[in-house]
Amino acid sequence: MLTAVSVFALSGCFSDGGSSSRTDASLGAPLRVTQIGFPNEITLVWALKKKIFEKHGVAVEPVTLASSASAVAAADSGQVDLAFSGGWGAILAASQGIKVKIVIGAYFNATPPDPKRSRGVFATTKSGAKTYCDLVGKTVGVTELNGPGQIYLSAAVRKAGCDDTKIKYVNIPSAQMATSMERGAVDAINASGVVGQTLVGKGAAIWLGDPYSDVQGRVNYGSYVASEKFAAGNGEKLKKFRAAMDEALQQIKDPANEAEWQAMAAEFGKTTVEAIRASQFEDLSSEVDPVALQKTADIAFEFGAIPHKVDTSSLLYEPAG
Repeated sequence: MLTAVSVFALSGCFSDGGSSSRTDASLGAPLRVTQIGFPNEITLVWALKKKIFEKHGVAVEPVTLASSASAVAAADSGQVDLAFSGGWGAILAASQGIKVKIVIGAYFNATPPDPKRSRGVFATTKSGAKTYCDLVGKTVGVTELNGPGQIYLSAAVRKAGCDDTKIKYVNIPSAQMATSMERGAVDAINASGVVGQTLVGKGAAIWLGDPYSDVQGRVNYGSYVASEKFAAGNGEKLKKFRAAMDEALQQIKDPANEAEWQAMAAEFGKTTVEAIRASQFEDLSSEVDPVALQKTADIAFEFGAIPHKVDTSSLLYEPAG
């Protein structure tokens, strides 16, 4: 169940990008937008740093939270306005009767995956695992039990013709994935390319594949979600937010800005530019793919992550006019 988050948990903000937005009274009350601290949140970070939101007439106050699940709960309770989550978070909320709308996309998983740079499942060299089926009977670290990382890996194992129910999943925070694998606490992890490929480079792991791509292809991996009530009553403000994010995205995709956005993403995500360049970065996009979104919901139901089927067409935000 999505639980409301204490307002005291919403105090940590990325001030370097948001302070001027919050103090400009001419822009009105700021949109409170959650962030986690991932490099792939670069579109929001760039828009804040470059003051693109102010240019479009909207103030944005970034609010740091620990997870996308807590972000959706905070949006539902009205403690924040937009939650950085994904199609998965919106589907989970909808399955619990919580009315949300996906306002704008953030990124898709990178397809096709590059074996030498992609995110995905990484097994320790000591485990002897070389395929998804080799994980049966082994322990795999995921950032969220019964979350998308676990469900898509189970789907990949089942698709390969093996018994996914015999995999032991354990919850490991993203920041602890590498150390957990290196000390032998798990046989494999489902992790980002920054984490996993670094381990491959050390000779400590091998890449087995990317379950998202192998099971479904394109997945609505990141997005911004609002409560249905907020979305209905703030169309103009959301219009400006979407326009600013699209402009930021256009600037990031300009080759002339590559070095700058990578440095910014590395600083925000507490990693290095070298690590970002060595991994396959997500497909930054403001699009929401309705077909991919429905596939995710169907997989979530099939593997027991949600109690009943969800029609994801109800999650798509359609601005008035």
